[in-house]
Amino acid sequence: MTCRTWGQYNYETFDGLYYHFPGKCSYTLVRDCEDTSQSSVVIQVHNDPHCSSVPYSCARSVSLFLPWEGEIRLQENNITFKGQSVQLPYTIHDVEMERISQYVLVTQQHGFTLAWDGRTASVYIKMSPEYVGRTCGLCGNFNADVQDDLRTSYGLYTQDLALFGNSWMEVEPQQAWCPTVPSQYPSPCSILDPHTLLKVSEVCATLLEDPFKACHEFVSPLSYMASCSNDLCLSGPNGDVVCWVLTEYARACAHAEHPLDGWRKHIPQCEMECPADLVHRECITCCPASCNMDRMCIDSKLQCLDGCYCPEDLIYEGGRCVKASDCPCEYHGMIYPSGQMVQEECNNCTCLGGIWNCTEHSCPGECSVTGDIHFQTFDGRIYTFLASCQYVLAKSRNSGRYTITIQNSPCGPNLDGACIQSVNLILDEDPRTEITISNSGEVFISSQYRISLPYSDEVFHIQELSSMFLQVRVVAQGLQLQYNWREFRLYLQVDALWKEDTVGLCGTFNGNIQDDFLSPSGMIESTPQLFGNSWRVSSACVPSPSLPQLDPCDTHHQAASYAAEMCDILNQDLFAPCHEYLSPALFHRQCRGDTCKCGTPCLCSALAHYARQCRKQGVIVEFRASVSECAVQCPETMEYGTCVSSCQRRCATLSTPQHCGEECEEGCVCPLGTFYSSRTHTCVHR
Repeated sequence: MTCRTWGQYNYETFDGLYYHFPGKCSYTLVRDCEDTSQSSVVIQVHNDPHCSSVPYSCARSVSLFLPWEGEIRLQENNITFKGQSVQLPYTIHDVEMERISQYVLVTQQHGFTLAWDGRTASVYIKMSPEYVGRTCGLCGNFNADVQDDLRTSYGLYTQDLALFGNSWMEVEPQQAWCPTVPSQYPSPCSILDPHTLLKVSEVCATLLEDPFKACHEFVSPLSYMASCSNDLCLSGPNGDVVCWVLTEYARACAHAEHPLDGWRKHIPQCEMECPADLVHRECITCCPASCNMDRMCIDSKLQCLDGCYCPEDLIYEGGRCVKASDCPCEYHGMIYPSGQMVQEECNNCTCLGGIWNCTEHSCPGECSVTGDIHFQTFDGRIYTFLASCQYVLAKSRNSGRYTITIQNSPCGPNLDGACIQSVNLILDEDPRTEITISNSGEVFISSQYRISLPYSDEVFHIQELSSMFLQVRVVAQGLQLQYNWREFRLYLQVDALWKEDTVGLCGTFNGNIQDDFLSPSGMIESTPQLFGNSWRVSSACVPSPSLPQLDPCDTHHQAASYAAEMCDILNQDLFAPCHEYLSPALFHRQCRGDTCKCGTPCLCSALAHYARQCRKQGVIVEFRASVSECAVQCPETMEYGTCVSSCQRRCATLSTPQHCGEECEEGCVCPLGTFYSSRTHTCVHR
């Protein structure tokens, strides 16, 4: 059952009651009269107050008011949301908008589908079964009984169409006063001469003949003959309006699952010309075949729509008709043609007919500890834990083959933050294979012997990857640490062999973020505080109390405006190329809180962390050149890069080659062809 309104003045309720109402104001078509919380969509139609004798050309529009969200306005081919123009397809929570042929389709799952034909200002609404008996407005009450459809906005049942229609009038802001429709208003045909009336009757009688006769047992033609008479009495019994009134009956048949294919061939003046590659179809499904695999077809959608569209065996994609095998694929908001290949971590993915076909290699995992103090687990869970003791960051779950701990302590101007003081890595619980990195970049072996870099033995390869990052590689175990002690950033990478054999603050590395908060006891904790404290090294210190977390900017008012202004850089043009790959929202929130606590150092750390994550997506953002507070001053003869490695760029390595991986980080290194001399502390030629 579909409510429809066409030609400005014609209406048919959900229950099938047709009436002609010559109102030129704004009216409620549908709302949920049983909903006391006002949490349902309200649909209004805005009729043209200056409508002439050709109602199909009137400047009509429709509004959908979404609770707590705002107004969607449909007018001709323009769509706005809260006054701003939007491009289709467009989604607002559970409301989807798309274009099919000349229609704009607005759909709410478990709610309704509205089809808007901007050319003729016709509206078609189908409600889901949940709304049976609940609706009110010009579309009636949706209870399969035409006798009680004319219910006013104040609950009175009436046979007076003017009283009924006027009661649903809505006053738009800044709109001029709109006159009500007088009671017992005349029919448009009452003022015509007999000759013209006879001509109108002859034209409208077309609906009783072939090809329309085939639909009579499914859709009665009587109400459409009445609307035909009203429309032709207004505009005259010839011209385009004749085709529009016949089209409305054909549409009703299509909505009732009995499209009148080919009816236009019987009436040559109504034949439609379509752009190249498109054909005119009486029944385009409201959920057409699509290259989008996630498309949902729901019960409240109309059966079908008419218009110019692709032939049956082709799919409409990107403004043209394509075969299913030629469908493009989407990746991080970008569209790739069939046959294109992209890299996803360590796997290659090829687009084949709209579907990514990927290799299935097990990829390494990365865990990060940044700022004050934010964790991202191997599986991607992000949480904040003000860790001010010593904790197990990661360890092998079953074998005890490695354990990595971090020692934190209070820091910041008010000592209300937490910073990494040292990082410790021990293999096989053997003190002889233990490395400790301090927060000043010093490296100790066996907890007591300070070593100079670069350093290599049969177990460890340790080097300054750049002026900003120190790297520890344990090749045999598939472990790697990259630590920027100046900007509070630590990255731990583990090979795929540790999948499902890892626990600690970095989570379980099994592809399931739901069990990342696994405690040593085997319980999955409910909060970051409980989880973090469960991995505290028992002798380290007293666990932090579970106090409610206040917004740092509420307790550091003097820094709040600076933090808001500077962290908003993440949302602006500088980082815009990365937004479609990685939303800045969470990074912005972390940046703001950290910057309120510790100012510029935390700001630069937060921006650098987002820039590094963007680089992993293949997007290079050289933010330090644009944010003077974070500019890097390289030593004389060295140069800055966003992805560099000092490996094999030291004089000492010319006689003792280093074990170099493919890793790179930002910082200062010697230019290609030069080498760092520890004697002169400059870059020199060989």
